[in-house]
Amino acid sequence: MPYTLVGQKVDIRATARVLEVFFKGERVASHRRSSEPNKTLTLPDHMPTSHREYLSWTPSRILEFAQEIGKCTYEFVEKMLESGQVQAAYRRALGVIRLAKIYGEERLEAACSKALALKINSYRSVENMLKTGFEREKTEKIESELPDHENLRGQSYYR
Repeated sequence: MPYTLVGQKVDIRATARVLEVFFKGERVASHRRSSEPNKTLTLPDHMPTSHREYLSWTPSRILEFAQEIGKCTYEFVEKMLESGQVQAAYRRALGVIRLAKIYGEERLEAACSKALALKINSYRSVENMLKTGFEREKTEKIESELPDHENLRGQSYYR
């Protein structure tokens, strides 16, 4: 439905194929329904201008900007784009790239490197690393396997 009606009371008429939205008795939107679960269909005219701007971005264009910052930023942004809904993933990925303007490309590259090593894939975590300077702290090599110990039972214990 048009973004101007967010928060307003509307009436909805839904059939197996069509969804209609009415505001004060007048039809304001009509969409075909998606047969795919959790898939949204939005007309660009129903989006705020700021959201429409994201439609002009493509994953390759976003990745080009990330590549200019560095290899780790590229990998981090690539993982972000692979997860989540397209519009939200674009917004988060562009947010990461914007962090370079605030904190500098070198610090962003270090934060993305640390996030990849820690298997973190969130914009907020990278932003917090930069705010606190955590990306500058040395971390010990992260071991992929735990050492043997009598209190560690492993997955076979739980089967």
